[in-house]
Amino acid sequence: MPLKKQKSEQFLPDRNTYYSNQNIYPKNPHLNGEFKSYLDDMQAYTQQYPNDVHYTRNPRLSIWVKHLRDHYKLFSEGKKIPSSYNGYHSSIPKMDNCLISQIDQAVLPNKFFWCVERSKNKGQHTWNLKYEELKKYKAEHGDCLAPTKYKKNPALGRWVSTQRADYKLFQTGDSSTSMTKERVDLLEQLGFVWRLQF
Repeated sequence: MPLKKQKSEQFLPDRNTYYSNQNIYPKNPHLNGEFKSYLDDMQAYTQQYPNDVHYTRNPRLSIWVKHLRDHYKLFSEGKKIPSSYNGYHSSIPKMDNCLISQIDQAVLPNKFFWCVERSKNKGQHTWNLKYEELKKYKAEHGDCLAPTKYKKNPALGRWVSTQRADYKLFQTGDSSTSMTKERVDLLEQLGFVWRLQF
């Protein structure tokens, strides 16, 4: 039975060809260990949460998947990957049909979407980036108490303060807050302090 397209989401146009004849695109022997590790994480995650195409419960993986989709978009448009790409981008090999086939095979039948509605995911991606910055802050300072006027990273300090404000709204059931149970759980895993004691 062919996979059904969903509104505002689309699959690789000829993806079914890859599974009917996998020999068309032999495995790429040059995949690095970091990429394979991310791919394993993505496969495990989609098996556990098949409907979460943004990987919201794993911020680090969500960031990487977003960059992976960026690479695919440039490849599908015939554009080159900018040489300025680094960080998470550096673990992603050169995009080609062989690589796309491997990624598709790793995450099917859990419907990995190459193209998702970007507007809905923009806020989540920004949140994930700040969450990873907070993890680094904790590794350096031993806690998540980044001050509002944190000189080294003022944006992180403001973000931490915003999480506390959003949490208060979340507790009251205010629908205007961007806080979710998944975000609360992730922050509490880091030992986040919701109420400061003075």
